[in-house]
Amino acid sequence: MKNKTMGDMLFWLTLVSPMLAFSLTCAVGEAEIFGVAGIVRYSFVMWFFIPIGVLSVFLGKMLARNGEKYKKNYVIAFICLPILLIFGSFRFIFNTVTYDADILRGVEERTDLDLPDEVKIATHKFDQCNLSYLKITDEAEAEAFEQELKNNECWQNTLSSKLEGLLPLDIKYEIHGSDFFAFYNLTDGEYNTYPRDGEHVCTFIAYDSEMQRMIIVDSFSVNLN
Repeated sequence: MKNKTMGDMLFWLTLVSPMLAFSLTCAVGEAEIFGVAGIVRYSFVMWFFIPIGVLSVFLGKMLARNGEKYKKNYVIAFICLPILLIFGSFRFIFNTVTYDADILRGVEERTDLDLPDEVKIATHKFDQCNLSYLKITDEAEAEAFEQELKNNECWQNTLSSKLEGLLPLDIKYEIHGSDFFAFYNLTDGEYNTYPRDGEHVCTFIAYDSEMQRMIIVDSFSVNLN
């Protein structure tokens, strides 16, 4: 009877383990700041839940030897364990996501903007551009940076619909709620102006004061031919 109760408990724990693991991964990876990149960074957290499924298999063997019902413990483990293994390995599979702050220094050089030093960063490297998510980790630096945003004319507290129309579609959704914007035309060396006809390379930055979160779309092409 004791083994059967334990078997039922492990069955349910194994069943919910992928959902619990994913929720914990999202929390640790600060998905509200870094999106998918944050989840990928800490995807290995899902491996911590693998022992639950393994225990379910071992207990299933004990139940089988005692002539008790055991198949559900096997079935749920064979479903959930691969999920945990596969999703937990994303950190080591997706090499297009980096967490190197040196990318930020490159953006500073290209745009001539002063950006924070104390940051946590995650970057998707695409063929067309780099998409970075940043969180300022030092409160004093966040306050100083926000003061800089208010005083530097390169930053604006609104983004024109024409400039927003040049951004990738998914970024238009993500920048809602941001408080400051900088659109820099690397080709012409101009801030916050709609490009002339032709092909241009641009960098866009949005900053959310409440979340102390920055989104950078670096070196993306705009073709107005």
